[in-house]
Amino acid sequence: MKLRNPDDAVDLVGVKLGNQGNYINIIAVYIPPAKPSYVYEAIFEYIELTTDLTKRTIFAGDFNIPEYNYEQNILGSKGTVNALHTFMAFNAMNQINNIPNKNGRYLDLVLCSEDIVFEITRQLDPLVKEDDHYPSLELLVRLSNFERNIPFVTQHSKYYYNSKKCDLTTLYTELAFKSWEDLYKISNVDEATDFFYNDLMKCVDSFVPCKPIKNRTYPKWYTPQLIKLIEMKNRYRKLCKKTKLQYYFDMVNQIRKEIKSNIKKDYDKFVSDAQYRLRNDPHKLWSFIDTKKNVTRIPGKMT
Repeated sequence: MKLRNPDDAVDLVGVKLGNQGNYINIIAVYIPPAKPSYVYEAIFEYIELTTDLTKRTIFAGDFNIPEYNYEQNILGSKGTVNALHTFMAFNAMNQINNIPNKNGRYLDLVLCSEDIVFEITRQLDPLVKEDDHYPSLELLVRLSNFERNIPFVTQHSKYYYNSKKCDLTTLYTELAFKSWEDLYKISNVDEATDFFYNDLMKCVDSFVPCKPIKNRTYPKWYTPQLIKLIEMKNRYRKLCKKTKLQYYFDMVNQIRKEIKSNIKKDYDKFVSDAQYRLRNDPHKLWSFIDTKKNVTRIPGKMT
């Protein structure tokens, strides 16, 4: 994973671990104290543009946001806290560090994809002398859930279900009269889960046609105008780093403010439109699901 620091004072490094098409992104960051909110926004935007956050990701390090409250992990805050919450909400990530420092603050944060199974504890025997402001943490990631991702589309990874052309009546009839007698003969929960989903997805595959997946670099709710602004800002940022001219620096800041405003408006409109469609046509639920991740929340292994 190639990452370049969007800010010279920020330390940022990432690795990608895995095999056979399954992998996990691990990103470590250090942000110096008292950085303004636009620095955090630039870092989060840079991570979104350079990393496939639809894959399982751990983004951890010293974020230095003393205002952050673990128990109030919601949108609507101000400044750096709002930038953090917005990044997590857009990318379906949770902050899992619940161990405060001596002042009751959470300066070290651990952001994880929602489907990562983990345990986080206090490390009582650190390798180096511990700083009271940064308690040593031990993060255990369970890779059993990483071994098998049950895909929402089983026919081919390059295709997804075209729910608009689904034969719902026949599908419902097939499921209603399907016999699950063999399922009760399986005592192992993992084998039973595999059996159930294999049969279920065979029915879905029979009555729901597939469409090729169009690769998207940006979230679903990004409009073409917003994407053009982001690409323009990236061009000015490169020119700014190359020439060090104040003009390009001012242009980057100006466009960044416009992008920030448009992201919020576009996302609010996306959610509002989705709610309206669901109220007026429940079948649109399938379309809304298609905009989300193409994997289920079912754990890869159950014990």
